Amino acid sequence: MPESKDWIILVAGVLLGIPATLFVNWLQRTKGRLLAFETRGQNVLTKHGANFVQGPIALTSGGQPIPRLSIAAVTIWNAGDAEIDGAAIATSDPLHIELRGEGEIVQAYVERNPFPGCQLRLLCERNRATVAFDYLNPGQGAVIRILHTAEDPVVDLCGSLMGIQLVHAERLIVNADLNLTHFRFRSPK
Repeated sequence: MPESKDWIILVAGVLLGIPATLFVNWLQRTKGRLLAFETRGQNVLTKHGANFVQGPIALTSGGQPIPRLSIAAVTIWNAGDAEIDGAAIATSDPLHIELRGEGEIVQAYVERNPFPGCQLRLLCERNRATVAFDYLNPGQGAVIRILHTAEDPVVDLCGSLMGIQLVHAERLIVNADLNLTHFRFRSPK
């Protein structure tokens, strides 16, 4: 029969080992496959705002007058440690950039993609742009620009990815260099 000292060591090992194992397992699951994003927006010209240019300049898109012009930037990147296959994007709820409120996308384009092999592409509709790609290796990503007429200049990234978390950058504590610019995001206090 083990001595009481051996029992104390055994119980302490179990009590410390189980939480440590659970913590390491949790860390591995949360890091695995993450598609991170950040969105920013700014009103460029408004018909009734202080930014509107006076004079013979008309604010139009496709020959039709528009009330304002805003520009949004959406940065997406693989913040995990495993490749993200583009086939993981759900066909019933594809990855897409959506305007907040009424408005129309005037133009959408990939501004910066230092990884052309991933074949990131956009399909524009009236008020949303669908994002597709072949794959994203860890650390790879791109910046997408959206010119639009919605009152709120910021846009949302929505969609479902099978087995991959879509996480806003504010929820991450990362230091990722995508050859785009140096990002350092911190969780909000």
